[in-house]
Parts: sequence; structure tokens; C-alpha cells
Amino acid sequence: MYAPEPFLDNFFINKIFEVKEIEYSALYNYHLKFFLGNQKKKLKEDFFRKIMDIVTLTRSEIIRQSRKTLFSIEKVKLDSRHNKLDKFIKTISEYDEWGILESESERNKKLQEENKALTSLLSEITVEPHHKIDIKNGNKKNLIALFQDLIEIEHPKNSDKVTISTSAVKTWAKIVSLYFTENGKAIPLETALNYFDGTSKLKKSDRIYNISYIDR
Repeated sequence: MYAPEPFLDNFFINKIFEVKEIEYSALYNYHLKFFLGNQKKKLKEDFFRKIMDIVTLTRSEIIRQSRKTLFSIEKVKLDSRHNKLDKFIKTISEYDEWGILESESERNKKLQEENKALTSLLSEITVEPHHKIDIKNGNKKNLIALFQDLIEIEHPKNSDKVTISTSAVKTWAKIVSLYFTENGKAIPLETALNYFDGTSKLKKSDRIYNISYIDR
């Protein structure tokens, strides 16, 4: 089924003209398997682009020739081949995982839809300033001390283990910064993180709460 390398492109195009439309998928996958088997570093996308380059280039040339040949048997042949190439492109479009065949307007539409979905997701997870929990009595240090105690609290059934993960210091800092304010003012992420990573130290007076285990 294969021709020497210099003739491979034309050989493939001629195969499209020879086989039936129902065989287009098999033709594509047969050549894809050969391509991947002989060029290990190549990807499926490379093959798809290569095939589309060959087909679209041939299609353009056929259209050019057909326009110059209005009334002849040759035109019928050219139009038939043009039709076959269109059907081949339609058939292999199902293998286009990368949006290569999409028009610019289709790609823009998809990007707009993705941006809209992303904006919607961000609005769901982003807390507006007026919806944040405000620390009115006390300050951020009291809250951070409470969270630090939660991090360090031992499991009631196994004193060798802590109840909550101690490694996610930035996550704890984000919780403070994203969801709390201090007397109506924002708490910078870096400020919160400094307390959780040990850069800034809390005083004993900052620890005004005590967490205890109730045996039930």
C-alpha cells in the first residue's frame, strides 16, 4: 500500500481517489499507524497536519484547474476529485482533536465560551469584599493563632498524628486573606503567609482561644 518516500504524497492522494468513501477512515488510520511506527518522535497531530496540508494543497490546485476547464470531460474528472477530497476531509474531521479544521470564527466562538465559563467559575469562587467575614472584635493574629492551633492539634485516638495537614501553609494563608477582613480592611496574603511559614511570630497574648477535645 506504500510507495517510495518521494512519491508518498501523490500516492496517498491517488488512494483517496481510488477507494470508496466508506474506506476513508481505514485509509487514514492505516497510514497513521505506519507514520507513528516509523517515526517514534512524531505525534498524531503532526500526521493530521501533514495529511491536511497534502489534501488542501491538492484541492486548491484542482479548483484552480477546474476554473480554467469549463466544458470538457477533464472538468468532470476534476470536479469528481474535488468532491472526493471534500468528503475525505469531512470523514477525517472526527480525528481532529486539536481544532485544526475549525474556522477562525469557530475558534473565536469557542474561546468566548471558554472565557465565559471561566468567568462564571471565578465569580463562584471569588468572595466579594462586602461578603468577607470581618474580624470586628480582636485582630487577624487571634484568627491565625486559632488556625495554627487547629493545624497542630493531635488526633484524639492517636497522639502521634495530627488531625489536619500541616504542610499546606499557603492554603491556610489564602483562607485568611481571601475570606476574612480585619475591621473592614483587607488582609494581604503575604502578611498572613508570614505567620504560617514562621517568618513572623505570634505572641502568647495573641492566643486568646483554646481548642479542647470532648470525649463522646
